[in-house]
Amino acid sequence: MDIFMIELKKNGHENKIFEITHFMFLKIKIQNYRKPPGATQCWNCNMFNHSSANCGFQTRCLKCGEEHRMNQCPITTPQENPKCINCGATRHIASWRGCPLFPKIKPTKGQGVNYPKAQREFLASL
Repeated sequence: MDIFMIELKKNGHENKIFEITHFMFLKIKIQNYRKPPGATQCWNCNMFNHSSANCGFQTRCLKCGEEHRMNQCPITTPQENPKCINCGATRHIASWRGCPLFPKIKPTKGQGVNYPKAQREFLASL
């Protein structure tokens, strides 16, 4: 099954796309975009929690830390001991999920409470 991502400009009619059920004799299903879990990493500065579209920081190469994008880096072979431009440690690059500065996913649910305990706490609060 092929999946396509379509971006629409907001003009007041963008939600009409969800009414479409068939296209060129094919049955289709249109859904909102669901961002994959995990941290956002900027392709411009390689820091976390923002995208390159909203980046106001200096361009930094993921491989060498110089002021150019990774696709313009003169280093073309894999580094034996790369240096992370975010934490300064060697042996990993800034996109490695094990980096100490890589944002951790926060749990979305708190401590679970069983029904009898919740009922007692609720009745005690009245």
